[in-house]
Amino acid sequence: MSAPVDLGRQWVGPAAADFAAVHPQLSVRVSLSDRVVDLFEAGVDVAVRIGALADARLVPRRLARSRRVLCGAPDYLARRGWPRTPADLDGHACIVLQRPGMRPLSWTFRTEQGLHTVRPAGRLVADSGDLVRDWAVAGHGLAFKPIWHVAADIDAGRLVPLLTHLPAPGSAVNVLYPSRRFLPARARLFIDFLQQRFAAHEAAVLAAAAPRGSGDPLQRVQRTRMDHRARRLATLRSP
Repeated sequence: MSAPVDLGRQWVGPAAADFAAVHPQLSVRVSLSDRVVDLFEAGVDVAVRIGALADARLVPRRLARSRRVLCGAPDYLARRGWPRTPADLDGHACIVLQRPGMRPLSWTFRTEQGLHTVRPAGRLVADSGDLVRDWAVAGHGLAFKPIWHVAADIDAGRLVPLLTHLPAPGSAVNVLYPSRRFLPARARLFIDFLQQRFAAHEAAVLAAAAPRGSGDPLQRVQRTRMDHRARRLATLRSP
């Protein structure tokens, strides 16, 4: 099976290992790449991707809802300030995702006037979503990431969701498989397993990008970090 690097490392890879443990008679091969893999040429049974379906030959099955979220590290926000509107992004270091042979990814937000699209210009440009996330966590700038890639970072206080009152348009995590050949029983089993795994975490992941309450945002980040440390200590101390 095939998946993007971020999604594969955090969600698909662990699910594949758990699936193999439940079905010891089956072998699972996972290929992680941010490039779009041709399932027919590569002989791949299934692929997991976020966003619109670009290949009409493939059959999609939705695993979960998703959306992109603007985010930055607390240290970066303490240095550079907190964007309140899309126009404020002109004064920030934006980390740009640009796939090979494609234009840089635009950042789109829902406003009262309709969709507002920003074409970020930044000094850091990568074709890897995984690297974009790493740069954001390290405090090098703001990133526009699928919530499934950064929910754990937000929960741990490593990243802070921004402009949550202007959410990006919704999308979906889909599993795709070829429509012109028989889908092996092993692939059907794995798809069902993936759907259960994503469904179990969907609400918590989407909540990470929900609009935040009032109060100083950096103080809320500090409280999040303290709560995260407290939960870790409670886990370590439990018998």
